[in-house]
Amino acid sequence: MAECIQTKGSQGLQGLALATGLTISSVYRHQQAIARRNQHPESLWWETPVGSQWLKVLVLGVVYYFGIKHGIGAESLSEFFEAVHLNHHVGTSASSLRKLKQQMRDAIEAYQAAQDEHCQPREGHGICVGGDETFFGLPILVLVELASG
Repeated sequence: MAECIQTKGSQGLQGLALATGLTISSVYRHQQAIARRNQHPESLWWETPVGSQWLKVLVLGVVYYFGIKHGIGAESLSEFFEAVHLNHHVGTSASSLRKLKQQMRDAIEAYQAAQDEHCQPREGHGICVGGDETFFGLPILVLVELASG
């Protein structure tokens, strides 16, 4: 809806309904929601496809680096998102962020399990030892586990 409004301009409810295939009442609700969300100068950027994608990356990055990796609580993350005016564009309640943290942990653990299973050495493949680069004039012994590279 926001993209249609930006590209086609203000056509009125009926014009936007025809352009999007939505009902007039649905278009009106979307317009009201957009107006409620866009209370800050930067808010219009989040309505664009590029801004929306960047916003997702930002939220996932903050939740991972600060929430999971550094153990910051969901309440503090929620306060941060509210302070930077993202609470109108993303579900940033403490309970939503707790669920997102858990989903991310589950995905990380599932990825780890899949990699552990995939990277098991095959029969006949062991550890390959060989000399590689020299650093500071000293030979370095490098061990390569062939199954995972």
